[in-house]
Amino acid sequence: MNFKLVFLSLLALSFGSCKLKEPQDTDHPTETSTVADNDTSAAEEHVVISETDTVVTQVDSFKIYSDQLASTYVRLPPVYQHEIFEENEAATGKFSKLSKACNGRMKVLMNSSAVVSEMTSTIKAASATESDMVILIDRTASMGDHINKVKEGINQIIDTVKKYKGTRLAIATYGDKNYEGPWWFKFKNFETNYNQAAQYVKDIEIIGNPDWPESVYDAVMQCLQSDFWQSKKKCSIILVGDAPPQEKPYCDYTLEDVISASRERKVRMNFYPILILPEIRQVRISEEDKDKYENITGNTTLYPNPCRGKLTLTMEKTSTYYIEIYNMNGEIVVNDQHFGIIWQRDISDLPNGGYIARVINSDHTFELFKFILQH
Repeated sequence: MNFKLVFLSLLALSFGSCKLKEPQDTDHPTETSTVADNDTSAAEEHVVISETDTVVTQVDSFKIYSDQLASTYVRLPPVYQHEIFEENEAATGKFSKLSKACNGRMKVLMNSSAVVSEMTSTIKAASATESDMVILIDRTASMGDHINKVKEGINQIIDTVKKYKGTRLAIATYGDKNYEGPWWFKFKNFETNYNQAAQYVKDIEIIGNPDWPESVYDAVMQCLQSDFWQSKKKCSIILVGDAPPQEKPYCDYTLEDVISASRERKVRMNFYPILILPEIRQVRISEEDKDKYENITGNTTLYPNPCRGKLTLTMEKTSTYYIEIYNMNGEIVVNDQHFGIIWQRDISDLPNGGYIARVINSDHTFELFKFILQH
């Protein structure tokens, strides 16, 4: 009997009866396990039987890691309406240009907590004795918290105006003329009756608006074209809002029209915009918009996986997409806006590990992909 042959057969059978242990799935594990580079279970094991015969048992480390990644729960921040931030970024540039052209100064606030102090600071910069001042306020729904802050601090604001003897004061409010019709703009001249002006601000009522941009340029032009202005010393408009301006064809005037109109006056108009950027909670998915932000599948392809450095996303159609990549701690590491059907990015500067890509479509549906980066 060939003992060598029997020995080899038994040894082969013993290897064939061994099973690869699968990773344990959990409902919501809190940490991600990785396969270390020096883990012998993730390497190729060679059992040499003779110089001519080799039995190889290979453990697929990628499969183990992908299984672990698939079963790992990562809490991502909610989907945001990215276009709101994008539009406010554009508004910042437009208002900055307007303030510079009109010898004013622009301020950008990250929330409403500082709106009163910034308004009083701006009034000090904009005021002079016997000057004319209009405080122009966006009164649409998104301004609710900001206006409440102004109402709470209106006495402080008015006291600052009073310091400049003979300052004539008017209060104006605006919204979206395409939605509210003839009620979109209100203008009230208080001359030097500051107590009435304070009460008027306290009585401002919020109005709804289905979209984000407002009739800013048209509101400023309404102020410029009013018969309020008399001062030969200084004329100023202090605008407080949190939304970008409507552009044509949704408005009658452009940024250039406003600049031109302010320069035509004998006394140059000073323009002081205070732009309050939307707080994160204001741009989260609302209950009524859940269907707009549903998680879909099948419209986008991510490859390669595992990724060695260059990641590619192929979308179904040409459109605007927001690409977000998160690590397994739920921290965003890539945030990009893309127009087209193919998005590529070299992410080799990121550490090896598991990641989640979120692709938000222009219709606010989104897709999620888990992938592995292995340089």
